[in-house]
Amino acid sequence: MNAPGTVYDSEAVRNLDIWAIEFTPSFRGGMRAWNRTVQFWLANYVYKRVPRDFGVLLTMSVSAYWHGVHPGYYLSFLTVPLCTLAEDQILSIVPRDENGNVPLLFSVFWYIVRQLGFTLMASGFLLLTWQDTIRYWDSVHFHVHWIMVTVIIFAWLYKTLHYAGGTVRNKNSTRNIKVEGNSHNPISTDSKHEETEETKRVEGTKKAR
Repeated sequence: MNAPGTVYDSEAVRNLDIWAIEFTPSFRGGMRAWNRTVQFWLANYVYKRVPRDFGVLLTMSVSAYWHGVHPGYYLSFLTVPLCTLAEDQILSIVPRDENGNVPLLFSVFWYIVRQLGFTLMASGFLLLTWQDTIRYWDSVHFHVHWIMVTVIIFAWLYKTLHYAGGTVRNKNSTRNIKVEGNSHNPISTDSKHEETEETKRVEGTKKAR
């Protein structure tokens, strides 16, 4: 029998957050909104059980295998670590206000980059074969990969030039960054995944019970 005042919902089994998938201006946020129940399993039974340095790479490999054995899956999923690394690096040097909000112009720019990345990675799911996927990526000059490499190099050079002889900002200061003027679309760089959104959903449902 339900306790008085207890409210139940289906949040723990809601697999997609369409709004977040389409409009969250970050790779991590967009990915966490897709196949959320599967990602909850991957986060708790793969990511948290492997060496942290290889966590994203191994988790994406398992996720690719979960989808199937087609090379296109692996090409797409193994592009993810490159994108998240670039995202973490650029966010570590982007200026923000006292509330942790990044400039709106940067949010728009990175949202466009994210859309380009998701579009390119989705092609691997459609083309499936190594030859077709690589042929298509070559036709668009591997633009997403080059953007990510450029971002990583730029961030490294910026830190080298501006923080030489100083102290680089604490990584924790880049966590839970919000888009200026829109607190509903956070850009999160919490690469530690100490507590995923999926974990919160399930724990919240358990407490309600």
